[in-house]
Amino acid sequence: CELDDFMAVLSKLAVVAERIGWNLRMWQHLNEVQEPFSEEQRGSSAMPWKKNPKDAERMCGIARFLKFMVLAASDTYAGQIFERTLDDSSCRRLFITEAFLAADSVLRILQHIGQSPIVHHDVIDYHLRQFVSLMASEHLLAAMVSAGQNRNVSYEKLQQHSFTAMEDIRQGRGNSFETLVRDDDHFAPISGQFDSLFDPSRYTGAAAIQTQTYLDGVVRPALEPYARVLDQRVDLQI
Repeated sequence: CELDDFMAVLSKLAVVAERIGWNLRMWQHLNEVQEPFSEEQRGSSAMPWKKNPKDAERMCGIARFLKFMVLAASDTYAGQIFERTLDDSSCRRLFITEAFLAADSVLRILQHIGQSPIVHHDVIDYHLRQFVSLMASEHLLAAMVSAGQNRNVSYEKLQQHSFTAMEDIRQGRGNSFETLVRDDDHFAPISGQFDSLFDPSRYTGAAAIQTQTYLDGVVRPALEPYARVLDQRVDLQI
């Protein structure tokens, strides 16, 4: 059914937009990434210091409405009899128009958010370093074994330091794992490797390669037909 087909596409659009909106709302909660915030804007009526992600919240709400419109289309198609009746046409007049209006709103808000996000790199780096040193424990253990040290003893030392560090984090004192390892004479045989072993870039896996591959292989080809309008900006009038 063509009706189901295009409504399904709009529903998928809504799902993707809502997922993006939720990601942004979580990032803004952590102060890592935030949506544009105007000088006249109020973040909260009761808390002046807040910068609520109002656009992402609005987009999630409209997308949630849009993604369920496919149910109205499917039910209308399933309930058709030989000659379409007013329950069919009246419902169509509602969900077809509302779905396209909602999709337009979702896309405009998404473009508005995406065209000028505010990224706090220092906060991201701080959060990364809060836990990334603990991820080095496996590499530290391997380096100690390669240096001829006892694996079980080294493991127990790393476990002890990691438990201490986690308790420090829970008490709001920050991650002490790297300092504990560096100050422990047991790990002196690999002290020359500490800077390399605690480098956060060692623990991002294939994320950078996968992201670049996706951008080059999927995103850029999809955007090529719209190259002439990619510089257009959206100013929300809501």
